[in-house]
Amino acid sequence: AAGMSPNEISMRRPHAGRMLLGAAFEDLPDELRQQFRQALRANGGKLRRALAAEKTARNAALDALQADPFDAAALARALSAIRTAEGERRAIAHEATLSLIEKLTPEQRQAMHHKLSQSLLAPHPMQPGHMDFHRKPPMADGDSTVPLPGR
Repeated sequence: AAGMSPNEISMRRPHAGRMLLGAAFEDLPDELRQQFRQALRANGGKLRRALAAEKTARNAALDALQADPFDAAALARALSAIRTAEGERRAIAHEATLSLIEKLTPEQRQAMHHKLSQSLLAPHPMQPGHMDFHRKPPMADGDSTVPLPGR
């Protein structure tokens, strides 16, 4: 993270979709996984542009959040741009995913369904049912006694 702005550092996060699909695809034959990677690479330019637009929009949202005076309209525009860019990125990934799934046998689709349903149905950390749901997040100094607003 050295040499990165605070906004860029805060925008780094794991790619949950990639991890989720990776788990679902790990049992597929190498040939099919290679075809999926090729489908993504074929749209590499579009995917890079969508990722860049998403990063730009997220940075604009972070900038708008700390602006003084605060401009709610600027933040709303940035949030809208994030949604648009995320949608474009997801559409590209969904096209590649569909091109792979069309080639699967019923048994392979069933195995993928099983893995995805287990991952998708598992409680999210911010949902009731997850063991960390009621735990207060730690503060910067490690103290977790101060609740977040609205809790």
